[in-house]
Amino acid sequence: MKYTNKDNIPLALAVMFLDDRYDYNRSEKTISATSLLDTTKQIILSQRLTGEGVEDVSNRIASSLGSAIHTALEQAWLNKPHEIMDSLGYPLDVVEMVCVNPTEDLFPLLPGTIPVYVEQRASKQIAGWTITGKFDIIIDGRLNDLKNRQAYAYIFQSNAEKDILQASIYRWLNQDKVTQEDFSILWLFTDWSKKEARQNKDYPQKRWIEQKYRLKPLEEIEEYIVNKLNSIDKLLDKPESELPECTKEDLWMDDPVWKYYKDPTKTARSTKNFTSQSEANMRLIKDGNVGLVVEYKAYAKRCGYCPCSTICEQYLDLKSKGLIQE
Repeated sequence: MKYTNKDNIPLALAVMFLDDRYDYNRSEKTISATSLLDTTKQIILSQRLTGEGVEDVSNRIASSLGSAIHTALEQAWLNKPHEIMDSLGYPLDVVEMVCVNPTEDLFPLLPGTIPVYVEQRASKQIAGWTITGKFDIIIDGRLNDLKNRQAYAYIFQSNAEKDILQASIYRWLNQDKVTQEDFSILWLFTDWSKKEARQNKDYPQKRWIEQKYRLKPLEEIEEYIVNKLNSIDKLLDKPESELPECTKEDLWMDDPVWKYYKDPTKTARSTKNFTSQSEANMRLIKDGNVGLVVEYKAYAKRCGYCPCSTICEQYLDLKSKGLIQE
C-alpha cells in the first residue's frame, strides 16, 4: 500500500497513524467475524483487488485511534489489574479470584475463579471456510465489546444490529468462554460534550456508557454464517453486474430532503422540509415564489470507507450522479 499526505500531517503523527499491527489472516477462504458483516458485494470485490492501492494518511486516523484504545485495554489487563482493582476498593478475596487469560490445560480453573480473557483470537471451520475473530474482553463469561464512536451512533443506535451480530459470532467462536446470554457494548465517545449533555436528555450523559444487549441464539448465528458463505461461494466468480448491489442501508444513505425557506435571507433553519421537489415547489408557489428551495442530497457515506470503490461500478454510478461526497 502506498500513501498520500494531502493535509501535510506532521511526520510524528503520520507514522503513528500508519503503524498497523493487526494480525490479519489472508489465507484462502478465511474470513473475519467483522468482514462477515460486510455486504456480499464488498466481500467479493475485496478479493478482486490487485496490486498496490493508494490511500491518504487522513483516512487512517480513526482506525489508528481505535487500535490504540484497544491496545491500552489489553495492556492494562496484562499489566497489574489486581493492584488497580485493589485501589478501586474491591474486596481482597474477589481480587485474588481474578485470573487473566487462564489456559485450562496448564492452569485448571479452581472453583470460584473469575476468568478474564482479553484480546484473544479464535477460529472455526464451517461450510468450507475458516471464520476467525478477536474479541475485546470477556469477564466471568460476559463478552464486552469496546466501541470508540461519535455520540450520534449511540443516540440513533445506527449500528445496533451489526454489533449484536458481531458479538454473537464471537460467542459462536468462543462457546467455552462466553457463557452469559447478554453482552455489553462499552461506549467511549470521541466527540462528547458536557454542554450538549446538559441541554439534551437523549444525548449520552457521560463520556462513557455501558449498554447491554441479548446475544442471538447459536443456531440462528450458525445459519446466518452458512447462508452468507454459501452466497459468497455462489457469486464468487460472477461478473459485478450479477452481484447484488449494496442497499441504501448498506451505503448509509438517508432519503434526499428539499428544504423550503420562506425568507431566503434566513437559512439557519428551514420553514419546512419535504421528501420531494414537487411538494417543495408547490409550497414555494403558494407563498408567491418569494422563498427558497434547497435540495440536500442523500450521499452514499459508506463508500468513503470502502476499499473496493476503485473497482466498483455502483460507486462510479453514484459518483456520476453526484451522490458521493468528496
